[in-house]
Amino acid sequence: MAKLRLRLRRNPAKLQHKQMDSYWFDRITKFYLIHNPAKVSQVAELLQKYKKNELQLMAHLINKYGPEPRDKDDEDDEEPSIFTMKIIAAISQEEQDATLALETAAFLASRLDSK
Repeated sequence: MAKLRLRLRRNPAKLQHKQMDSYWFDRITKFYLIHNPAKVSQVAELLQKYKKNELQLMAHLINKYGPEPRDKDDEDDEEPSIFTMKIIAAISQEEQDATLALETAAFLASRLDSK
């Protein structure tokens, strides 16, 4: 036990990383169990691919399949979870930013062509 405490004290980030991996693994597995059970076996591979970009993965899944499944405590609520709403808002903002960037590039290109 003392060795374990010593290892955790030396590298608390490693413990936090393992907890985070478990958190995302559970969350994405739950998501796929509801939306696409055939993909459950690919969760570990996806997490490896999206390491340190798990929110991006979650945003992609929500955009593709719809909102996250709710906990049983939340089943009476008709509103999606706050976290899901934030991801949807971030996706929307990202799309608006991309559209603005494309429009700006087209405008600048047309200005350069006219000179």
